[in-house]
Amino acid sequence: LILGHRRIVEIELRAAIDALWHAYQRLKELGWREAMYCPKDGSTFNAIEAGSTGIHICHYDGKWPTGHWWLHDHDGDLSPSRPIMFKPLAN
Repeated sequence: LILGHRRIVEIELRAAIDALWHAYQRLKELGWREAMYCPKDGSTFNAIEAGSTGIHICHYDGKWPTGHWWLHDHDGDLSPSRPIMFKPLAN
């Protein structure tokens, strides 16, 4: 039973990794790029964080790579962020 359970977990893990890879590829097709390539001039952009289903307004502050990403909330407050992907704001 334990070997059967371990095999099920491995299959589920592989399926989750495959789903993540396909989602990442699809986001790239839709114009998203890795967060490390975001603008570093203080301008805002859309950002996606791992573990969140939202698209957030974000900016990078400081000199790369020692600066920080900041999410802008609806009240104008900033929260630290670790985005995984970014996309320029629509004009």
